[in-house]
Amino acid sequence: MPSLPILRTKLLPPLNDGLISRAKCGQIGQDILKYRLTTVTAGPGYGKSSLIGQALSLLDVNSVFLRLNETERDLAVFLSYLCIGIREQNSAFDFQLPENLFDLLSDVTSRTELLNNLLHGLEVVSAAGLVIVLDDFHTVQDNAEFRDALSLLLRDAPPGLRFVFISRTPILLPLARMRVARQLKELDQSDLIFSPTETCEFFANQFSLPLENEQIEWLSLTYQGWVAGLILLAQTLEGQKAEELKNVLAPASSFPRSIYEYFHEQVYQSLAAALEDFLLKTALLNSLDVDFCTELTVCRDSKKILQSLCKQGLFVEKQFGTDSYRYHP
Repeated sequence: MPSLPILRTKLLPPLNDGLISRAKCGQIGQDILKYRLTTVTAGPGYGKSSLIGQALSLLDVNSVFLRLNETERDLAVFLSYLCIGIREQNSAFDFQLPENLFDLLSDVTSRTELLNNLLHGLEVVSAAGLVIVLDDFHTVQDNAEFRDALSLLLRDAPPGLRFVFISRTPILLPLARMRVARQLKELDQSDLIFSPTETCEFFANQFSLPLENEQIEWLSLTYQGWVAGLILLAQTLEGQKAEELKNVLAPASSFPRSIYEYFHEQVYQSLAAALEDFLLKTALLNSLDVDFCTELTVCRDSKKILQSLCKQGLFVEKQFGTDSYRYHP
């Protein structure tokens, strides 16, 4: 096996601190075992990783949880992490990556043979059941070699192997056949958002903030079940009295500063300069009409930008029945 620097923290599942305990985790866990592939696609802050981590904690099955980033766009690095993670879960996994791994991966035929050998090695551990979770899948899937390798592993995986791909953007793999064969479970933003009932229970149980019906209705309308936003809001409200909550949880109130900081760190900082400029100039618009955005920003690519932001789950959504978009309220 080639000598590569390995960060063990990338193989640690999300910390389950009990802050959010969701009833749907049980069903999601059963679906993970039922379907060959489960995909979880939503924008930042919707609790994707935490939800899957909780679901897996309820199952009596080995799992590998690998957080991806641009480093794993290199297939050799990805395979190294994957094999280490599998071996830590099941010592019976005796497949070893060859020392000339980089040379083998550069050739299509050799790469396919290597992946088939990996699948043979997985047959032993899959008998006991194994779930492979790839978090932040969006950071690597623009690499064609990575997509081809994952497609092969999905297609020929032994029966006891299950996959979970977590991403901010749609999964760019050929999944139509799996969908037709009912081997694919797809979760999106609508499956992750807090319902009004969950919002009420979360504020009451975790932060001792009992809410009135009008406040719950306002939260649901304003935050639309966005998990990170509700957590950050609850943290700023902790310890406040009922009378003080009435002033904060009202239509005229502003968002906590921590929400703006979250948006800046998780979204804004990673954008190209052109996108940053577009967001700044259009941030106060209630509706994002393409022609008006083009005139306002002097940008001829307004339509492409809005489509891209929407596709990436960056708090932009298409307004039903129109050609306009809007930012998350």
